[in-house]
Amino acid sequence: MRKFFLPLSVFFVVQTHAQTLAPLTVGKIMRDPKWMGTSPSGLQWSADGRTLLFSWNPDKAPADSLYSISPSTRKPVKVTAEQRTLFVPAGSVSYNRERTAYVFTRNGDVYYVDI
Repeated sequence: MRKFFLPLSVFFVVQTHAQTLAPLTVGKIMRDPKWMGTSPSGLQWSADGRTLLFSWNPDKAPADSLYSISPSTRKPVKVTAEQRTLFVPAGSVSYNRERTAYVFTRNGDVYYVDI
């Protein structure tokens, strides 16, 4: 009987020791984006190359919002719903050979823009 309980007790001691949690460190706490903040993501240039749009959540809201920044503003500005509908991403345009104009589509319509 003793031969049975001795290995069994050693097994439980080892199992209990293996389940102890590692100490809480600042690095572990700061992994959470709520503490650390979130970096901008989804960066897109406007078709004219003057504005950079990105998703960001500096206010720790449940979801990211769309922000823009340009050389003239030099500070991130939250994009309104109207501005969002007017935005033309640089990747969605096709330029002419001289790069003096471009076309893009929106809601089934084709638009031509002189630069």
